[in-house]
Amino acid sequence: MEQDRNFEWARRRIFRGAQQFATLVSGAAGPISSEAGATILVEIGSSGLGGYKCQATADLVQDMFPIPSDLDTEKKTYWRVYWTTDTTKITKKFTPTMKYTVISNASDIAAAGTAFTSNPAADTSQGANKLHVTGWGYLTSHILTGGKMANIGIQAKGTCVTKDVWIIGYEVEYTPHACASEVGRMAMEYDRHLDY
Repeated sequence: MEQDRNFEWARRRIFRGAQQFATLVSGAAGPISSEAGATILVEIGSSGLGGYKCQATADLVQDMFPIPSDLDTEKKTYWRVYWTTDTTKITKKFTPTMKYTVISNASDIAAAGTAFTSNPAADTSQGANKLHVTGWGYLTSHILTGGKMANIGIQAKGTCVTKDVWIIGYEVEYTPHACASEVGRMAMEYDRHLDY
């Protein structure tokens, strides 16, 4: 009889938009709504959609990401960044640097400080207020653990900087666990309800 373990499970994707982030730019003085050195959440053109507008190359936009309980830790996780710019100079490039910190229940909440195994590739602007998506970067296996939280950080570097880059969000692609039986599926579903 064929079982789930005989097949490679389809990968899953999660998108986290800027308005879902819980972020305060590193080194900022004041709340995220302040112009005084902080990243600000603003409308992109007249689209009704928001993005974090970076004020300097050192700005680190962070998000508390709930690690999926069905994540297969034997596999890499792939990440890419959605962004835009308000400059019309189409030669500008955005080079994202991604960082992470895994946070367990009852442990200290800490800034994203460890570099990704491989960052998404630099992306060239196609014009103001256009959707741009970087290539995929990745975290190697055995870094993330399902049921915990990860502070994911995105730092804006490259030639598209200083009030040019707006972070719209990021996407993660991962492989879920392959359960060999209905009992395994039920156990995994039960674990989901225990997540925080």
